[in-house]
Amino acid sequence: MRRSVNSWVFVGQNRLPSSFITIFMVVAAVAVFPGCKNDKEPQFRQDGSLDFLRKEASGTMTTLSSITIEVADEPTEMSQGLKYRSSMRDDQGMLFIFPLEGPQSFWMQDTKVSLDILYVNNALLIVHIAEKTVPFSEAPVPSLKPARYVVEVVAGYCAERGIRVGDYIQTRPN
Repeated sequence: MRRSVNSWVFVGQNRLPSSFITIFMVVAAVAVFPGCKNDKEPQFRQDGSLDFLRKEASGTMTTLSSITIEVADEPTEMSQGLKYRSSMRDDQGMLFIFPLEGPQSFWMQDTKVSLDILYVNNALLIVHIAEKTVPFSEAPVPSLKPARYVVEVVAGYCAERGIRVGDYIQTRPN
């Protein structure tokens, strides 16, 4: 079987098929121009609601505030998080659910909005709050204590509503 000269590209003494060169050029273009990816901003998905609660001395729970939540419990959703969103209402947030309680760490890579990140243990107790995180930062934002759940809300939300370490969360699905 004879190959057409046009189906090969010659590089020095080696012959490479033109399909190889085409694939190489596409891969190189994606590497050189990463901004050409689909930058369509993800839309908020309302999966349920979340209440921030405080346990009073009497043992009763008082609701401090409530938000609608988008739940991230699959690896692809957790990896995406709130990346590429240019805004978020203060009555919205994202709840990350991990399979086990343990050390957690987030970063703000490709996240355009400053956030308060709340780390919550198995007992639904808030164990750490990282307030006013820096957009686009690749610095780790660790839980400092074991956590199973992570809640992200707009920066300043916790301070404005008096939410602090030692408060609780409660969720309700739609």
